[in-house]
Amino acid sequence: MFREKFSTALIVMWLAAGAVFGGIWYLATGHLPPLWVRIAAPIVLLPILTPLEAALARRNRHRGTVS
Repeated sequence: MFREKFSTALIVMWLAAGAVFGGIWYLATGHLPPLWVRIAAPIVLLPILTPLEAALARRNRHRGTVS
């Protein structure tokens, strides 16, 4: 069963998604995202990325140790 915790993969995905979001904002507006967006983005991304990370963990576990 999936354990509710912050894994390294989730943190890396969270940071990468935040960087992509900030990059899109910068390309669209020409300015860095305001503070409220920098605070809201991780809150919005967490419920999106948590199931994705769980699915990747299940897929990796089912694949076994085959490289």
